[in-house]
Amino acid sequence: MRIAAVIAVLLGGVAVLAAGMQPGMAHGWYPKTCCNDQDCFRADEFERRADGSLAMRAGPIHVIVPAGFAIQPSRDADAHVCVWRDGVGRYHARCVFLPGIG
Repeated sequence: MRIAAVIAVLLGGVAVLAAGMQPGMAHGWYPKTCCNDQDCFRADEFERRADGSLAMRAGPIHVIVPAGFAIQPSRDADAHVCVWRDGVGRYHARCVFLPGIG
C-alpha cells in the first residue's frame, strides 16, 4: 500500500511540474479563432522593441509580433500569446493579449 501512495505522490508532482509547460489555464476565455486548446500560453516575458514589434517568450517559445499586429485586451493581469508553427519550426503569433489594453 505504501508503494502505491509514493507512486501517486510522485506522479502528482510530475503533473504539477509539467503544468508549467502546458498551455495557459485561461483557455476558457480565448476566442476559438485563436486557440485549439493547446496553442495559447501565458507569456513569461514581453518587450516592446524599438521598431514597434513585440518580443514575447512563453517557456521555450519565442515569438516576434510585428508592429501593427492587432493586440487584444487580456482578461487577467498577464500577457498571453497564441501561436502557430510554420514548416521550418518558427513560431508566429495568431493572437496576442496584453493587460491594460482597451
